[in-house]
Amino acid sequence: MSNEYIQNLFLFSATRNPENIEQVIKNAFFNLHELKKAGYNFNGASANYTRKKKWLKNPKLSVTSIDGRVSINLTKTTTPTASKFLNAVLYCMAYLDSKIKSADIFYNDQHGETRGIASRHGPEKSKYMQSLVAKMNDEEFMLELDGMIESPLPENLSEIQRSIINAAKQGFVSGDEVYNIMNAHKCSATDIMHEFRYLQMIMEDHNRLPNEIEFPEINLIQHEEIMGTQIMQHTIANLRDEVSSLKLNVETVKHKLADSENKVSKLKNRGLFSRIFNRSV
Repeated sequence: MSNEYIQNLFLFSATRNPENIEQVIKNAFFNLHELKKAGYNFNGASANYTRKKKWLKNPKLSVTSIDGRVSINLTKTTTPTASKFLNAVLYCMAYLDSKIKSADIFYNDQHGETRGIASRHGPEKSKYMQSLVAKMNDEEFMLELDGMIESPLPENLSEIQRSIINAAKQGFVSGDEVYNIMNAHKCSATDIMHEFRYLQMIMEDHNRLPNEIEFPEINLIQHEEIMGTQIMQHTIANLRDEVSSLKLNVETVKHKLADSENKVSKLKNRGLFSRIFNRSV
């Protein structure tokens, strides 16, 4: 199994939200399971991110396989939200696998240490870390995660369908998560509803199928703004197509012009040669 396989486990969707504690722990739990299934033992991790200076220490994973121990560099995230999610997953993996002493995970932003992550200092000063730890010690929740592993997802799910499943919290997808899915996949609420109905048909009583999706209600002003944006995007797309077509026409005209100029030049040269020849005679 290549390093790329492990790196891909940490390429999270843009819909991931570090404040969704259950979502963070699910990803940590499933990544540990995937590593073990692939023949790796998780040894620890390191990462250091601050909002001002970004990555002070690149995210790195330490694993052991039959080939020995190896460190794997993970892909650096580019936004504070994505960076916090990645660091939170690494911290939870270390906690779940009793490797906290081998973890050096740090994250800090404008909210300060109460919303940050510092594995070397413990959760005493961070309410965010306390929330993670409390949920990881929730036996009912962890048993639910065990059940998810025993009931794997169907193959060939679409990206939107996977986002719907991952966004579910206690069987419910909130309005905020709906907006996140729409933004991440550039899709409409109708698209999400169609994907959800298809999930209901193919997954039926699967324990990871959300029971309900909350679609946000919008007022007339918001509706007009959304429709205006969609019309503008459609107009821009049409204009881009028109520009591409015009550019193609220009290139065609240039080619024809060059061809005509070449013919004229040949005719002129032929006439010049004729005059020279006639004088000689």
